[in-house]
This record gives sequence, C-alpha cells and structure tokens, in this order.
Amino acid sequence: MSACIFCDIVAGKLPSCRLHEDDATLAILDLRQTNAGHVLVLPKVHVVTLDRLPPDMHAPLMVTVVRMTRAVQQCFTPDGVNIWQSNGEGANQEVPHVHWQVFPRWKGDRHFQIYPEKVANTPMADLQRLAARLRPFV
Repeated sequence: MSACIFCDIVAGKLPSCRLHEDDATLAILDLRQTNAGHVLVLPKVHVVTLDRLPPDMHAPLMVTVVRMTRAVQQCFTPDGVNIWQSNGEGANQEVPHVHWQVFPRWKGDRHFQIYPEKVANTPMADLQRLAARLRPFV
C-alpha cells in the first residue's frame, strides 16, 4: 500500500465503487453517503493540491466533473448540486490527492454552509485593494 488512499484506489489495491474511468480520471462514490449520490472525481496521477495540477489534466478533470454532475442530477433529481475542491489543511482537505466533490443537495439538508452567518458586501474600494494585491500573481 502507498501513503495515498486515492492512489491505492486508482491502482486497484483498495476497493471502490467506480462510476467512470478514462485514461486520466476516475469517478467513485464517496464512502460517506450523507446525501445519496455523493461522487468523488480524481486524477489518476498523484497531485496533492490544485495549484500543482499539470495543465494537461485541467480539461479531462472538468469533463469528468461535468459528466458526474449530469449523472447525479438525472439519477437523483436533487434541488441542487455543490461542486467543491479543497486544498490544504486550512480548507479541510482530508486526502492529500486533488479531487472534486460532486454533492447532491436538497433544501434543508443542512450541509455545506459557505458563510457562517449573514455577511455584508465588501466595499468596492476594499475589493480594488485586494485585486491590486492579487493581480501580479495571475
């Protein structure tokens, strides 16, 4: 076994419920189905975080994310679907292998609240200062 559970799943060393597989990606059902149809989409190559993802992996991963989103919507007819991707401990990334969550949602399911409370809009001047800091890195 390797140090990465997703690499072991890709290699067939650990069981998984595979939904889709192509040369570059794998889509599996998450072991924790708090909402039925929770899917994980991952690259077959080991990459820890999104910022390290090679450019040739961008499109194949998004194609699979869209495919799985459509499948979840058609199969479960949820009220909505969250797509999220976490990087690093501060974002609660649980497995150090880049992956997307395709998560069906129903009104009132009490999952995945982005803002902890009502948050006021940020003034435009503050947004402009933030943008000025960020632009050199874009």
